[in-house]
Amino acid sequence: MMNEIKPYPYVIAEVGASHDGNRDTAVYLIHEAKAAGCHAVKFQAYDAERLAGRRHAPGSLQGYRTYEIPFDWYPDLVQCAHALELDFILSVYDEQDLCMVHQYADLLKISSFECRDTRLLRAATKYQKPVIISTGMCVANELAALRCFRFTAKVPVYLLHCISAYPAPAAQLGLSAIGKYSLDGFSDHSANVFSGAVAVACGAKILEAHLRGYATGRENPDYAHSLAPDQLVEYVRGAVHAAHAIGSGHRKLAKCEEPNTAYRVRA
Repeated sequence: MMNEIKPYPYVIAEVGASHDGNRDTAVYLIHEAKAAGCHAVKFQAYDAERLAGRRHAPGSLQGYRTYEIPFDWYPDLVQCAHALELDFILSVYDEQDLCMVHQYADLLKISSFECRDTRLLRAATKYQKPVIISTGMCVANELAALRCFRFTAKVPVYLLHCISAYPAPAAQLGLSAIGKYSLDGFSDHSANVFSGAVAVACGAKILEAHLRGYATGRENPDYAHSLAPDQLVEYVRGAVHAAHAIGSGHRKLAKCEEPNTAYRVRA
C-alpha cells in the first residue's frame, strides 16, 4: 500500500544531534524548520546503551548518551511542531524504542542502519502510521526486498534513497537511482543546497535534510552534513522550483506562449 504524500516536495528537517542536549535549542530548530518552508521536523528516539549494543559500536556510547533525548521532552516538542503545523517524525532503532514513543509521532522513520531488520520494519507498521525507510548501504537485491515490503504493508511505506556517509560527497550521491528503483525520495547528507532540487528532478517526492543552528559547534557530530537555517531556506526554495519546472511531462502549448502564436510562420 503506497499513498501519495503531500505536499510535493515534502521536506523534512532532521534535527539529529543539533539540539546539543538542550530543549530550548530543539524548540528553536523546530521554528527554523517552519521558517525555511519545511513540512515536518524529525528527531531521533533511542536508548544510548541499547543502540550502541545493537550497532556493535561501544566507542559511540558516550556520544549517543550526549545527544539522547529525555523522554519528558516529547510532549513539548510535539506541541511546538503541531502549533506550527509541522508533522512530527521520530526515528526509532529497536522495538522497545518504538513501543515507548510511537504515540508521539505522526510518522515513523527507520534509518539505513536498521533497514534490514525485518522484525523492526513489521513492528513499525502495526501502529497505523506511515513509515519512512532510508536505504543507505543497500544494493539492488536489498532494495527489491524493501520494495516488496512497501507493496505488501498495510500502511503507507516510503523508501528514501540515501548515501550513508557524513557528509556524502556529491560525486557519489547516485541520485539517478531514485527513478531507476522507484524510490520515493532522498535522505540527504550532502550539506549541499542544490542536492534537493537535483533529487526532485530525478523523481524524489520526499526530501530529508539535516538542520543545524547558527550556534552549532563544529564538534557536533552532525555539523558537517547539516544546513544552517539560511541554507535550508535556499534548499527548500530550489526543490520547490524544481518541482514546478518539471511539470506534468505532457508537451502542450504553455499559457505563457499563447501571445506569440500570432507570429508563427506557417508550415
